[in-house]
Amino acid sequence: VTSTAGAGASNTQIAKASLTVAAGLGVQKTFVSPTFPIGSTDYMRLLITNTATPSNLSGGSLADNMPPFLVLASTTEGPAQGGDPPLCGGTIAGAVGSSSFTLNGLAVGGYIGGVAGQCVVYVLVQASPTAVPGAVTNTIASGGLNIGGFGNQNPASGTVTLTAAPAVAVSKSFTPTTIAPNGTSTLTVTVANTSANAAVLTGHALTDTLPVGVTVAATPNTATTCGGTALATAGGLNVALSGGSLAANASCTISVSVTASTAGTYTNTIPTGSVTTDQGASNTTPATADLLVAPPVAIAKAFVPTSVTVGGQSILTVTIANNGTGSVALSGMSLTDNLPAGVVVAATPNASTTCGAGTVTAVPAASNATLGNGSVAAGASCTITLTVTVSGAGTFTNTIPV
Repeated sequence: VTSTAGAGASNTQIAKASLTVAAGLGVQKTFVSPTFPIGSTDYMRLLITNTATPSNLSGGSLADNMPPFLVLASTTEGPAQGGDPPLCGGTIAGAVGSSSFTLNGLAVGGYIGGVAGQCVVYVLVQASPTAVPGAVTNTIASGGLNIGGFGNQNPASGTVTLTAAPAVAVSKSFTPTTIAPNGTSTLTVTVANTSANAAVLTGHALTDTLPVGVTVAATPNTATTCGGTALATAGGLNVALSGGSLAANASCTISVSVTASTAGTYTNTIPTGSVTTDQGASNTTPATADLLVAPPVAIAKAFVPTSVTVGGQSILTVTIANNGTGSVALSGMSLTDNLPAGVVVAATPNASTTCGAGTVTAVPAASNATLGNGSVAAGASCTITLTVTVSGAGTFTNTIPV
């Protein structure tokens, strides 16, 4: 060293510093699938590289403390894939469902002729059912791997994106399906969390908006088996669930009493995507149910002839008139007519009906007749007829009650 600031000044000692490039063990962590749904499983791939020594190393261990959204799914190591180096062997120590595990008894080949020794381990992990969608990074700290006195000098990280948990299915129904104006029906919404790899769902919420003309009944009778809170206000236009939870492979219901004052057919639909959860699970198809509000029908009946001798026969006709204001087509109609004492179905009933494809059951000598699965159009009438006979003298009044 020379200087112009001081004539003849120079260094009289040698200065030294050393840079050491240390060889050691390396760990590379990846996931077989870059994304997988919450509640499902995937293999974590751990590639161990030996550039530390030409000697084969064995008896090592690796500790992995995963983030809470990832848990151990199995203590059995997965198989090697095509193109992989040899398996590292060893065993997995840890509790299934825990976010930490240790690999014991690992073995990796030596660093020979400039070629690193390598081995691979596959560990099955699960996206915890309590996880939320998003990217998750799992890091093995420096020194987390130790084989034969050698360790990893650098941390190893792998990132996987957790996607929404499998979809739920939503269905709904009204019971009864047909009411008179201002009558009540129970609306039941069922949420089924039964898809493959279903996850435990939390923060379950859903709002069902009623069709125009249908409102929550004066006494809502709101109930749910979904946990959380189901809310519906008398006269309101919807029923809502908030803060619910639902186990994997389970179903739950929300129910409320509803009413309508005007005759007609009301279609209640829960659209796709109405269900929300912390895990991102939702319904991928809509749910629909119809409520039929029908005015009362009028029933009349007559005997022809109205007077017979003892043992004689008369034709009984029951007329159903569906012509009230706002009448709608009726189906699944049933009716039982209990004959008065002393009057029975004749030996040849001649039973028939004009009530659609309905059927009349009238057994000879029986004391009643029934209509099943009848139908009648809006503003129309239909009839049921059969032959009856009487066993004694008198006046017989045949009544169909309200």
